[in-house]
Amino acid sequence: MVVASVLDDELETRSKSLFGNRHMLHIARDIATRRGPFTVKDVATRTGVPYSSTHRLIRHLESVGLLEPTPAKPSEQHRWYERASHKFWGAAQQLCGVDDHKREVTKGVQDA
Repeated sequence: MVVASVLDDELETRSKSLFGNRHMLHIARDIATRRGPFTVKDVATRTGVPYSSTHRLIRHLESVGLLEPTPAKPSEQHRWYERASHKFWGAAQQLCGVDDHKREVTKGVQDA
């Protein structure tokens, strides 16, 4: 199930300008709103971003300390992650929320 609207052009443009990658804000928005551990597959499924792109971006976020791997159990095939406490996650939500707010305002004007 893809949460948030399907990959959106305005958000992709903003993400590309800020991070050099059109999917980073989609990934960050999803992770910022999650509670508890998650896998790459969880994020890819909810965002609609291809698994390979999601995996690469999650590894980048981990490499800069924004994500922490959780201890793996021997029976688990997938690596689990948790968000590190950092202001980035609130900023990511704000960067994405501005677009959602604009759309709601625009939609309200068009509906009137």
